[in-house]
Amino acid sequence: MLGKLRGLWAYLGPWRRRFGPVAGTRLGLQVRRLQYAARAGTTVQLRVPGLPHPVLGRARSSDAYVFRQHFLEEELAAGLPAAPGTIVDAGANAGYAALYLLRRFPAARIV
Repeated sequence: MLGKLRGLWAYLGPWRRRFGPVAGTRLGLQVRRLQYAARAGTTVQLRVPGLPHPVLGRARSSDAYVFRQHFLEEELAAGLPAAPGTIVDAGANAGYAALYLLRRFPAARIV
C-alpha cells in the first residue's frame, strides 16, 4: 500500500510543479483516471487552470498521452517573436493543441 502511495505521489509531482499543489494534484488525478480508472468508452472531465470550461477526454484512449504532451510537457512551447493573432489547428485528435495554445495566447483567435 505504501509503495502505491509513493508511486502516485511521484506521478503527481510534475503536475504539482506545473500547475501548483492543489490544481496540479487535481488535474494529475483526473488524467490518471482517464488512463486507468475509467471504463473504456466513457469520458472524463479535465479541469485545466486557465481554461474557462472543462476539457473532455476519452477514457483508455490516446487522449491521456496527447493531453500530457501538450499541457504537462508543453511540446508546443516554441518561442514566438510576438503573440499570434490567429492560430489554425488542423489536427486530427481531440483538440488539445488548440486548447493549449488558447491558454497560452488568450487573445488569439483559434480556427
